[in-house]
Amino acid sequence: MNKYIIHGGRPLMGEVTISGAKNAAVAIIPAALLVDGVCRIENIPQISDVTLLFSILEELGARVRVLNRHTVEIDSRHVHSTQPSFELVRRIRASYYLLGALLGRFGKATVAMPGGCNFGVRPIDQHVKGFRAMGAEVTEGNLVQAVAKGGRLTGAAVYLDMVSVGATMNIMMAAALAEGTTTIENAAKEPHIVDLANFLNSMGADIKGAGTDSIRIRGVEKLNGGTYCIIPDQIEAGTYMAAVAAAGGRLLIRNVIPKHMDCISAKLTEMGVTVEEEDDTLLVSRSGPLQRTNVKTQPYPGFPTDMQPQIAVVLSLAQGTSLVTEGVYGANRFKYMDELRRMGGQVQVAQCIGRGDREKAHGFAQAAVQLSAAMGIAYAVLCLIFVNQMVGFFRLEDAEAQAAALAYTKIACGLIVFSFLTLTLTGLYTAQGDSKTPFMANLIGLVTNMILDPVLILGPGPFPKLGVPGAAIATVTAQFIVMSIMIICVIKQKKENVLKGTHLLTKIPAPYLNGICRIGIPTAIQGMAYCIISMVLTRMVSAFGAEAVATQRVGGQIESVSWNTADGFASALNAFTAQNYGAGKMNRVRKGYHASLWTVGIWGLIITLVFVFAPNTIATIFFHEPKAITIAVGYLIIIGFSEGFMCIELTTIGALSGLGMTRLCSIISIIFTGSRIPLAIFLKNTSLGLHGIWWAFSSTSIIKGIIFVCVFFWVTRKQTYETTM
Repeated sequence: MNKYIIHGGRPLMGEVTISGAKNAAVAIIPAALLVDGVCRIENIPQISDVTLLFSILEELGARVRVLNRHTVEIDSRHVHSTQPSFELVRRIRASYYLLGALLGRFGKATVAMPGGCNFGVRPIDQHVKGFRAMGAEVTEGNLVQAVAKGGRLTGAAVYLDMVSVGATMNIMMAAALAEGTTTIENAAKEPHIVDLANFLNSMGADIKGAGTDSIRIRGVEKLNGGTYCIIPDQIEAGTYMAAVAAAGGRLLIRNVIPKHMDCISAKLTEMGVTVEEEDDTLLVSRSGPLQRTNVKTQPYPGFPTDMQPQIAVVLSLAQGTSLVTEGVYGANRFKYMDELRRMGGQVQVAQCIGRGDREKAHGFAQAAVQLSAAMGIAYAVLCLIFVNQMVGFFRLEDAEAQAAALAYTKIACGLIVFSFLTLTLTGLYTAQGDSKTPFMANLIGLVTNMILDPVLILGPGPFPKLGVPGAAIATVTAQFIVMSIMIICVIKQKKENVLKGTHLLTKIPAPYLNGICRIGIPTAIQGMAYCIISMVLTRMVSAFGAEAVATQRVGGQIESVSWNTADGFASALNAFTAQNYGAGKMNRVRKGYHASLWTVGIWGLIITLVFVFAPNTIATIFFHEPKAITIAVGYLIIIGFSEGFMCIELTTIGALSGLGMTRLCSIISIIFTGSRIPLAIFLKNTSLGLHGIWWAFSSTSIIKGIIFVCVFFWVTRKQTYETTM
């Protein structure tokens, strides 16, 4: 059949009978080569792999007699070859079972590497490890050649480095006729492993412990013929269950073992599907909406990897956002997602889920640091080129104020580069669940700044009195220390090799660049828009003649460009990096948010208390003109109330971005940021005068902070962050 034509949109009704397990059949049929007699196998599934295996067995010399659609007799007494056809073997993925069966009975085998479905590599290193432990000499290549010393394998203890279904079954077959006892530790426990053991035992083998992580096989001289019925297919039954979950309806599924279906039934029940069990049937129905859940594929008794595509399709129809993590094969299992998107599914694949994909995460981290550094340098260069025009925007008539503004602005340009790198690294740390390192680094930087500020501003003893430029130098120095600490920690702890091979001349791979720019550029533009609005407000302040206040704010605007833009960029990095680390992302975002919220909340409270209760002290450090001091005091008191909310706002933006809600954050920020100028103009023309501008700035910050926190907790109430492990 070349294609299926499906007319959907209708609930499924009726009943189906499940055929034999494919994963059991493709092992039991090769295992028939171990039997010195006629074995009758019932409940054979009608699939192409089974037909190919029959052809391979006949080519080797076995006699295959098909009694009906689901029953076959295999006589392996006349097998004359131990090298199956290369062309036939390359067409199925389970061909390596021929290796264990032929090696176990004849002491030698030559089999091509497996083919079949292309959803990921299927290494046979654990199979080879078991064969070698039992005394076989194995040569690997396009063909795998195995020869037992003395013509017969010898029992041995085999410990699998990882849980492998194929290796467990292959070693079990090879050991059935080996001399002595073989034990397999860390064995897989899937139902089809138990089924293979039951088949071999029914033919005369001595296998105990199948279905546990320790299997003992005592080798026997020969296996005799017999009759065996293959278990029902867990994946076929699960697929029908998923179909009912997706389309709705009521379906009776016959010929199942309900115990084998528990891992699937449990997830469907979480989603609102009703599953009723009887002896060998399941009644599956759904009438209400599907609920979100998280799924991670694992070896049995976990959720089966072969059910991952089916459950992902069902989850694409559920309310809310679900997370599917492939814990067995890796990202190649998500190739079908492109077709699902074409059908309207809102799905996104995090390319670093699964084994062997950390290299991609490293590449993303390198691209992030490179791009943020490049943007920081670009901003710094532009600021230095246009520094006179930027300062001139404020129309400062006082020559001393003009000179101070230029000095402060030039120094602040150096801060921009450090700000970008520091915030980028903070985002990368937080996305990996580590908020402690950036917190401690920033705390050290804060203490450094507090010590350097009075030294460089007031110049006690031998130190020169630098005033406002001294404050800028102190800030740059502290920021450099923070960045250095985090880079040293990255190198020392080798945190995903964030900086490995990173330099500005390295070519950034297009997928990483596209991913960063898709969210990074809009947030950067948002930060720039915020700074422009703040600059307009500051110019309105300078119109009142408070040149000193405007002077202080000039450097603040330039610094604000870096901090706001970099913060948006760090949020984007946080989002992408968190998604790229797969399982546990949601939990990390929640924990990181709570830690950050407490940190910035305490910091904001300290700033508020200082600004509210000691405004005169702060104002007199920077200003000497009485009118400027008065205006600065009023400004500091109002800003003190908004500082904590601004910190909380930025923290919450980072957390929500980590959950893929950057667009919502941008909309909220743009609405309230855009309202500042009209609100400031309105309040300025009231009895508040100049103070109306500051109240416009502060009130929007406070409201935004409250709204962002409410949105975050609304999201946490609606979604479950714990991923299924």
